[in-house]
Amino acid sequence: MQKYTLADHHRAALLNGTAGDEDEEEQEPLTHVESQYKLRNEAVSAFKSLADESDEEDAEGGLVKREKEEEEVDLDDEEYRRFLLEMGGGEDEVRKILGIGESGIHNVRVEEDEADEADQPAEAEVAEGKKKKKVKSEKSKEKKAKQDDDFLME
Repeated sequence: MQKYTLADHHRAALLNGTAGDEDEEEQEPLTHVESQYKLRNEAVSAFKSLADESDEEDAEGGLVKREKEEEEVDLDDEEYRRFLLEMGGGEDEVRKILGIGESGIHNVRVEEDEADEADQPAEAEVAEGKKKKKVKSEKSKEKKAKQDDDFLME
């Protein structure tokens, strides 16, 4: 086996054309912060170039959201209502949970043209229901306070 000297190494580097690469090897390694900063900048530039490409694709006619027809919207609303009723245990249970009762729903969205004085009694019923709930909650608070006092006295 033949000896491999430093001169042989330099000769091989000159023949391969890698003699000037020694300067890069002699550079100090990057610190963690510097390497992270460099990686971040590379990633940001890559994302920006991708965004520019996607903007060009969108201009050419990319994906566009389809507008639903009125019949489809009504069908979706009805399916959603059936789903809610099914998951809530039926219409009576849903009304009970929401506190609506048998009087029906009064907070329905109405066009301005359709709004008239017939809606005012419904609003009065809602206000009356709120007053009853307030009275009940006050009574339950008083009862709870009395129970607490009795417990503390014993």
